[in-house]
Amino acid sequence: MPPIRLSTVQARTLPTLSATLAQLSTIAHAASKRGVHLLLFPEAYLGGYPRGKSFDALVGSRTSEGRDEFWEYARGCVDLGDVSHEGAGGEYVVGGGDGTREVLEGTARETGVFLVVGIVERVGGTLYCGVVYVCPREGLVGKRRKLMPTGTERVIWGFGSSATLKAIHTKLNNVPVVLAAAICWENYMPLLRYQLYSQHVQIYLAPTADGRESWISTMRHIAMEGRCYVLGSNQYVEEEVKGDRTGCEGGSCIVDPMGNLVGSVGNAEGVGYEPLTKSNALWGREGYIDIEIADLGKDIGKAKMDMDVVGHYKGPWKVVEASGAIEGVGKK
Repeated sequence: MPPIRLSTVQARTLPTLSATLAQLSTIAHAASKRGVHLLLFPEAYLGGYPRGKSFDALVGSRTSEGRDEFWEYARGCVDLGDVSHEGAGGEYVVGGGDGTREVLEGTARETGVFLVVGIVERVGGTLYCGVVYVCPREGLVGKRRKLMPTGTERVIWGFGSSATLKAIHTKLNNVPVVLAAAICWENYMPLLRYQLYSQHVQIYLAPTADGRESWISTMRHIAMEGRCYVLGSNQYVEEEVKGDRTGCEGGSCIVDPMGNLVGSVGNAEGVGYEPLTKSNALWGREGYIDIEIADLGKDIGKAKMDMDVVGHYKGPWKVVEASGAIEGVGKK
């Protein structure tokens, strides 16, 4: 099989949607010149992650000023023309939306790069944090919506549907691959991870807004647990937020199926490579990480010799959700 090249981007949302889409296009064209076949962007890259904002919401109280802040935020979010609150794709109004879907499809088609982009989507009066999968041949082929917004994200984002927990089957450089995404703290939800593993995901995509060093341990654990390649993507934001030195330090990374951080990092201008250490990720600047995989199926097949959590390492029991009990444990 031919090799495939994957890339994760550490870039920030710009002040307007049009400016961010232009930056996305620039990044995608540069990636295409490097031979990249799949490119991952951070959580809420289009629409923006409102880090540090409270929207003046307290338990039992909202204010007119907070509603104004929410309105301004919502105006900058993405309208794909999807009229369904299920959000699994396929229910788009012809000619609807704000043109973002068409721009993304055009960029993918021009560059030949499969785009996976974190968005905040506006449907009626509700905002959803999500991810879109954009194929250079077929256009928008799938979408995820975050099932469980984290903490105060629940003030501004709706709850996604489990109908969007579908893996994507596509080809990268004529190599059949299975992709799936989990957004930020969805990666701490064991049953959600298992739902993706059960679809035999090979490339696990994890856009996030979590800039803690401990996040890297999560990415490495998932790679080892699922025996898959994991791509993590975060924004690097310099502004001070409530006394922090930076809004977000980043921490984008690529992990192989044995839990090793791999790849080579380039700067925001797309020139220059330097290898990452096995215990490091991309911190404190914008840039990208690329990895060329010589034989995806071989790498995953070898890794699953001793760990396949939906197969030979599944165990003889089953979980009974109603009671939380585990049947079969300790029985002869």
